[in-house]
Amino acid sequence: MYCDSLLVGDPTRESRFMERCPSNGLANFDSLIVEQCQIPISTVVARKQSIVKAGGFDEKLPRCDDDDMWVRTAFHGAKIGYIRKLTVHMYIGRPGSMSQEKAKMIEAYMGILLRYKSILPLTDAQRDVVDKRAEDIRTRYLVEEGKRQLGEREFAKARELFAEANQKLKTPGLSAAVFGLKVAPKVTGKLISLWSRVRGELSVSKLNGARARG
Repeated sequence: MYCDSLLVGDPTRESRFMERCPSNGLANFDSLIVEQCQIPISTVVARKQSIVKAGGFDEKLPRCDDDDMWVRTAFHGAKIGYIRKLTVHMYIGRPGSMSQEKAKMIEAYMGILLRYKSILPLTDAQRDVVDKRAEDIRTRYLVEEGKRQLGEREFAKARELFAEANQKLKTPGLSAAVFGLKVAPKVTGKLISLWSRVRGELSVSKLNGARARG
């Protein structure tokens, strides 16, 4: 069983977990894989037997070990429920926190997804779900790694990553970024960084406005 939590520690990012990561429908193997349901680990109350049956935490994983364990727990038949009641405060925003290394987190999760095909006796349908999700996650990784390379002023690498991601996404924004990084990389890099900051500020403003109205 898990519940909602308030993410605290960074005033610009403070929000309820389920505002960012809603849970909808049954929490089972498929819905955890596609992130239709997402579990904030600090809110969980679980039976030890279910965790032991799934193999517990995989201490060899440097990242996403909690997500991995809940997926395996669901696969091995544990019934997972949740409530939307806010009962826990979760601290975020620690300098150097692993969760801030977005591209690396996404890359680690992609590896975990692919690993399920060798460590779990998946049905054909489950294998299809995992394959599709891994493909989506890889595209997300390409975008985030492109942003990281952009921050390092590695414009050619960023363009290559964005171009590969856009083969699947085909969005006007990525298309413009790929073109801009080809003809005017420095200017395009500055514009992308500015737009990212503005989007972040707008998201915070929108969230605070919704709270004020509430």
